Amino acid sequence: MPPGDADDRSPPGLVAVCTLADRTLAAEMSQAPGVGLAGPLLTANLGITQIIRAVLDRPQIRVLLVCGTDSPIFRAGESLIALHRNGVSEPGQRIIDAPGYAPVLPTLSQHEVAAFRRQVEVVDLRGESDVDRLRAGTAVLAERALTMARPDLTGSDGSEPAPGRHHHNGFIVLRPGGRREPVASAGEGFFIIALDRAVHQIVVEHYWPDYTPGHQMRGVRAESMLLGLVNAGLAKCLSHVGYLGMELAKAEIALRLGLDYEQDLPVTAAGPARATP
Repeated sequence: MPPGDADDRSPPGLVAVCTLADRTLAAEMSQAPGVGLAGPLLTANLGITQIIRAVLDRPQIRVLLVCGTDSPIFRAGESLIALHRNGVSEPGQRIIDAPGYAPVLPTLSQHEVAAFRRQVEVVDLRGESDVDRLRAGTAVLAERALTMARPDLTGSDGSEPAPGRHHHNGFIVLRPGGRREPVASAGEGFFIIALDRAVHQIVVEHYWPDYTPGHQMRGVRAESMLLGLVNAGLAKCLSHVGYLGMELAKAEIALRLGLDYEQDLPVTAAGPARATP
């Protein structure tokens, strides 16, 4: 089947594949039948943390296949198996009976560890690196996973994770958005940004709220111009600072690449008369 073609009979990506210290095997298994996630595991702390969060971010995954060759020093694979079997101690978040180097997961909660253990069945094929056998195995595991009951991902008390505290790779996930404070209420006046192509400069004109002229700045670098406005006390509201930084960055790109710039509009390709050499 050519790459990119879909086969409706193929099982969905219900299997995650951990290839331990073998990065090449991870790349080969990423397109195997039924695989929704594939990657290596090199450490028994940060590496296992990343696997847990990657699996939790993909609730369709039901099976974690562990294969490839484990590091004889870090023994991350053994620690991963121990985590799924025994969980972590509290306090300390140390993997119980893990033999690996520093098998601690300080940035994971007990809830995340428990949810991971409920979500997936671990299939231990450590030492197996034959791609054909592994591909055949993932297809069988994915078909079997289709019949598995959906795991209960709530906490042991039936509670859901706290709203707004969803994590990804250790970071609290924020959603873009918000409202910019109106110019009038900020009391900082407003800014007109334009390009003076004759002298190859960005021009910022500042006006007070009553529309009287305030300040003018010329330059070529967005960062230094923004810092100059902030240092002069003309931009204090954080939303305005962010807005000015965005517009100055657009103006700098347009100036450098000969594109058209109009404040508050997307940068577009310039006509022949506007382009700079």
